[in-house]
Amino acid sequence: MTEQQIQQKIIFWLITNHHEPYKIIAANKNGVPDILCCLSSGRFLAIEVKKPGGKASPMQRYRIRRILERGGLGLITDNLEEVKEYLEKVNFSLDK
Repeated sequence: MTEQQIQQKIIFWLITNHHEPYKIIAANKNGVPDILCCLSSGRFLAIEVKKPGGKASPMQRYRIRRILERGGLGLITDNLEEVKEYLEKVNFSLDK
């Protein structure tokens, strides 16, 4: 599965669960996560998507870390199931 296909699956799932995701095509800074999302709870979520076996760059890891330090949610993933598990882990109700 390509990185783009994984992004599409994640975005579709977020939309069908009443969240507001945005696919970032170009940004004014390096390393901005691929998907930025306002969850139905109002929380901010950033997702850096990699193809299976892919690695995030140091700048991509830095951007996710900065989002987490400021109280946002963020992860680097190569699959939708990990996104669902992450949201459960941070006590976000998937039914919202």
